[in-house]
Amino acid sequence: MERRFAELHADPLLRARLGDLPEAEARAALLGQAERGFVRLDDAALVERVRLLSRMFDAADVETCGAAARGKATPEQRERLAANLDPASAETWADLAFAAARAELAAAPAPPLAGSQVQLALGRLLATLPADDADRLRAGMPHLVELPDADACWVIRTLYGKVAALDPAQAAPLARLLARP
Repeated sequence: MERRFAELHADPLLRARLGDLPEAEARAALLGQAERGFVRLDDAALVERVRLLSRMFDAADVETCGAAARGKATPEQRERLAANLDPASAETWADLAFAAARAELAAAPAPPLAGSQVQLALGRLLATLPADDADRLRAGMPHLVELPDADACWVIRTLYGKVAALDPAQAAPLARLLARP
């Protein structure tokens, strides 16, 4: 990750945007570029992103997982999430983040999100769950920011875990939806 951070920080386009920010602020800005840029990546990259995030969420403590589910993870919590990956997976995560930040900086077009494909894929995903869990997931997804850590974590672990387990073609519409900022 450090190598990728150094490469991206040296990028002329990024340096023009960031100026001479201190390292901590530059790192935060880069992570923001990556978060906004994930949606610009291709389906295969987004499915891999979901698989990696699923492993990160599964290994995280409930507080970190809940904060991440709500989009409120601190920089320290984000680092703990990434630290849950083995070295090869961490390198893949860094590559994806690097590609996403570059795509955001280049203003690459984001492939469209087809609502009908998302609904079909979500229906397939929900059909793999027991009825009570499907109802809990359906009820929790739109309200993540309001849920306590344990519930938000359950929703995000279940959602990402089930998307990661789908066939890549079926997972792609949901992976694209989950990449939206």
